[in-house]
Amino acid sequence: MRYTLLIAFAAITLRWLLHADQAIVDGHTFSPIHLLALLLVVFFVQRGAMQADRNITFPMLVRTGFRNAAVYALLIAVFAYALYVWIDPLYFPIHINERVDLAVADGIAEADARKRFETMFSPFNYATLTLVAFMGAGIVYALLVGAFHHKVLRKLG
Repeated sequence: MRYTLLIAFAAITLRWLLHADQAIVDGHTFSPIHLLALLLVVFFVQRGAMQADRNITFPMLVRTGFRNAAVYALLIAVFAYALYVWIDPLYFPIHINERVDLAVADGIAEADARKRFETMFSPFNYATLTLVAFMGAGIVYALLVGAFHHKVLRKLG
């Protein structure tokens, strides 16, 4: 669990420092860094589990990897919510206004467009989407990295 917390803390700190530096980094731009961090979490916790128990089964490796990936995903989702509610509360209103302007230029009524975009773009929806996406990536990583540990690294170590 310490790898998970350290890597999550590093990713959150990097994202917050980029925001504090006023670098324009939205969630989609930063996602590859989170996906790499998630992969590292799964790799290191599965490696540690395999070193602790040389006879660990593949399902236990996957379970260990996914459990830690879920913790990482939850921490990042909570941070994303906090980021857009308290640290950068103007992100979504600015984003919505840009979308509404484009919709109005296409002939859609402003009230309809604003209602639709305000429903779609919110910190809660963004955090939920982040959680679901990273949980999905976490299970895929847990399966792939678990197979790698079970079939390849077990024979080498």
